[in-house]
Amino acid sequence: MWIAAITVLAFLVDSWPGFAWFVQSDDEGYIEWLYWFDQGDFYKFTFGEPSSYVNLYQGGANAYVMDTWAIIDIRISGSNYNLYQDGNFKSSYSRSDLSGGGIGLEQWDGGPSEYDWILVRKYADPEPSASVGAEEAYSPSTIASSVYDTSEVNAGWDLLGWDETLPSGTDITFEVRASDAIFLKDDATPAWQDASVLPSGRYQQWRATLTTTDSDDTPVLHEVWDLYSW
Repeated sequence: MWIAAITVLAFLVDSWPGFAWFVQSDDEGYIEWLYWFDQGDFYKFTFGEPSSYVNLYQGGANAYVMDTWAIIDIRISGSNYNLYQDGNFKSSYSRSDLSGGGIGLEQWDGGPSEYDWILVRKYADPEPSASVGAEEAYSPSTIASSVYDTSEVNAGWDLLGWDETLPSGTDITFEVRASDAIFLKDDATPAWQDASVLPSGRYQQWRATLTTTDSDDTPVLHEVWDLYSW
């Protein structure tokens, strides 16, 4: 469980750029813990009494990429430190003598390196994440009429008409059913059939299916009418 992270967006050039944290002072004077990039290496410097430096990482497959904007992370848990560039692990080390202090950005020589922002925050490993799944297909919608009782056995269904608005990629199709035997709106029988052929029967019902290929555009069914004869 990582408890803190320092994140810097930086453009570092190959001439001793760096950034610092745990900037401290003690009874013997000013001490600064610095971490520098140079030719793909990564160093820790201690200034004060005594002065020293340690090469934490030197080139190789995990070399730091210079001369480009990159996000640099220092993830801290107790005395353990992991370092990343653009989310890729670069090096780690352990120090028990670092407690707290300021944070700074520096250029030892040459340059200039550039820094856009720096962020200090709590950190957990793994960090909470969220993902967005694939867009769901738009499901067709259906509208079914009530069952109309014509009061006439074997009543002819002469006409089914409707008023619609169909944006590009949308459609409305109709199905119908009829029977002399009474049935309810949601009954499975009689079977539905395409509205191109209208059935006969005392009890009549239509069903419209609205479809679209783009969820931003939907068809609109304004009105439906029918005529029957006996």
